[in-house]
Amino acid sequence: MSDNGNKKPIGANLFELKTDATLVEKGVWFEWPDDPETKFLIASIRNEHYTARIQRETRKRITRLNRFLDDVKAQRTLRIESLARFVLLDWQGSVMIESGGASVPYTYENAVKALEIDAFRDWVEARAVDEEQFTQKERADDESAIKRSVPVGSQIPPVA
Repeated sequence: MSDNGNKKPIGANLFELKTDATLVEKGVWFEWPDDPETKFLIASIRNEHYTARIQRETRKRITRLNRFLDDVKAQRTLRIESLARFVLLDWQGSVMIESGGASVPYTYENAVKALEIDAFRDWVEARAVDEEQFTQKERADDESAIKRSVPVGSQIPPVA
């Protein structure tokens, strides 16, 4: 038996794992690591629109499923287009998709181009699968921390 600092066990509070349906669908703003002025609105990868599209498009290809499963390019295109439509919802700030290019506004077409960049797509997907960002408690704690000027993500002490 491990010593947990002589604290009483608190049990498993599963409510803290429950996601906020609005945040899952409408998304959460994430700052770009190199520029806090640049933000991306990212919905959960578990949102119904994204999962329904993937299922629907896979079902359409069911008669040629083996060929589709072997077609890495077709799968990648489906994933990118679905992410652009239902997961990467918007951006703010200066976003350049091409080397030496100008900043581009958010559009579906620009989102597709941005998501074709493997490292950026990985960054978006990592946030979209981070369910903690879409939970009711986490967002409430973050909002409370912002109001009290506590760095978001830090351990927030209980209010006395």
